[in-house]
Amino acid sequence: MMGNYTLNLNIDSSSLVTLKNAGAKLYLFRRSESSNLTGVPLIFDIIANYLENNVYTLYPEINAYISNSPISPNQKIRIGQQIPCQPGKTVNVSEYGTLNILSSAPSPDAVYFQNNTGNSWTAGVSATLFSDCSQFANFNALTLDNTQMPGIKPTNAIMLMWSSSTYSSGSSLAYALSNSILIDLDLAGGNGNVTYTSTGWSSQNSGIEYVPSGAPLGKILFCKPADNKPYL
Repeated sequence: MMGNYTLNLNIDSSSLVTLKNAGAKLYLFRRSESSNLTGVPLIFDIIANYLENNVYTLYPEINAYISNSPISPNQKIRIGQQIPCQPGKTVNVSEYGTLNILSSAPSPDAVYFQNNTGNSWTAGVSATLFSDCSQFANFNALTLDNTQMPGIKPTNAIMLMWSSSTYSSGSSLAYALSNSILIDLDLAGGNGNVTYTSTGWSSQNSGIEYVPSGAPLGKILFCKPADNKPYL
């Protein structure tokens, strides 16, 4: 997860008019990996002011966060506390609900969470928005109690979806609202190109998955939920 990645979105002129007239917004999700069964993906960013040619930047900085918002379908997880972090570190939740970074983690690829309180929290990872690099938004969430030390591995795979719905970033969404495309920017060499026309999504890059409307997003965007135990 070193350096900035670029996502290029090209929309043909007739499709742009159709999307704008329908009030469609671009919903963006970011895939995560975890072995925690409670984990869910969240809407990462929502963009309404798109053009025919769009360039979005994915920055490497991430935060770890906790929240007292419960995980519930179609509801927003509001960040309570967050702290800069990188994979290979463990985030400790103190008895006062504050966060600090420990020096090591069970895996170099994941951010781990350790809860030293008697409370359960919602925890996850946030990153800078495509639409505003000065703001962080959460893109995954899991339930953090004091019996597990779960890990989350953020990836550079981004899903794009159109919808005229009125959700906000940080909200849990169970199913795809329209046909969507998932591009792995690592497999695309850090520079992904996606096109949208009247026939739908397309790309010539490697690392492309097409997601049908109604597909369960948890299985696609929060991978490896085999066991409720530490990642790997």
